[in-house]
Amino acid sequence: MVNREKLLLILGVPAEHHGPPLKHEDVTIVSMKSSGYFKGDDIKQEIEISIKENGVKPEYVISDQAHNLTNGNSQPELLQHIDISHAMATCFKHAYGKESDFVSFTTILGKVRLQYHLTDKAYLLPPNMRSIARFMNLNLWVDWGKKMLDCFDGLPKEMQDAYSFILDYKELLVELKVAVAAVEHIETICKTEGFNLANSKKCKKYIIQHIIGNVNNRRAMLGIKILEYFKKQEEKFKDNYESHNISSDIIESTFGVFKQKKSPNKLYGITPFVLFIPLHAKLENKSATKTFNFKERLCNVKLKDIDTFAKKAHVHKLGCSTYQTAQKCGLIWER
Repeated sequence: MVNREKLLLILGVPAEHHGPPLKHEDVTIVSMKSSGYFKGDDIKQEIEISIKENGVKPEYVISDQAHNLTNGNSQPELLQHIDISHAMATCFKHAYGKESDFVSFTTILGKVRLQYHLTDKAYLLPPNMRSIARFMNLNLWVDWGKKMLDCFDGLPKEMQDAYSFILDYKELLVELKVAVAAVEHIETICKTEGFNLANSKKCKKYIIQHIIGNVNNRRAMLGIKILEYFKKQEEKFKDNYESHNISSDIIESTFGVFKQKKSPNKLYGITPFVLFIPLHAKLENKSATKTFNFKERLCNVKLKDIDTFAKKAHVHKLGCSTYQTAQKCGLIWER
């Protein structure tokens, strides 16, 4: 797409996981920069600048498996965790992505959504499958398929005829439902209790029992890939008592809040409204709202100050004919 913009957002959060999942009030905005693209070297440079400006190196970095982010975080002195949700999606893709029954079923779902849209059959349509990161929302249509199987006999004859294809994929859906439930279980452990050696051992044992076990080759392959992921992440610990964050959900959530608030007009591109992101993170801390002097900010912050920020961060003024996408990179700082 012509003139596509990306926003590189580097967040800082406590390096030690203290119990509950990360919240917006735990976040500090370390850096924001807009560009048409970010190569690995560009990201590496931004990280180096952030380290220099903050005077401290991050304990580790969390990001997804995008090549530019992985290359940008490849400095030998930086430990890098791969976000567990993206990693699990990659494991599913490796095990099922080219399987004939999986491919044919997802193809049928796409056709059915188009065929039954705006008809009396639409109320039973499956969730939309994302064209990008399709395996990230695998659980949504697997849950839909399992529910359709459970209630199929009670559907009107016309609906049974329309969705009869679901019966041909009962074995696949049951298999996926078990695998998805197991993955959601270990993700919940790592996100709520932190990623440490004890929890890693607990998760690996659960995967061996509930995914690998006495099953077919492809589900066993899924389990093996998950075990390999945990082994690689364990190698990032310096001692046996560390507990890390291993999820980039807070980054996704930060972008989600921003996208909800910004103008729906995509032609506006990335504007100085991105300043909403650090403001939101700061004001999510309820103790900070009591001391935040809104009147002083309104009186002392001039439009020229915003223009200076926009120029420095390569952010365009309102009305720029560009499209916006988001490039995310979580940088974890010890605070």
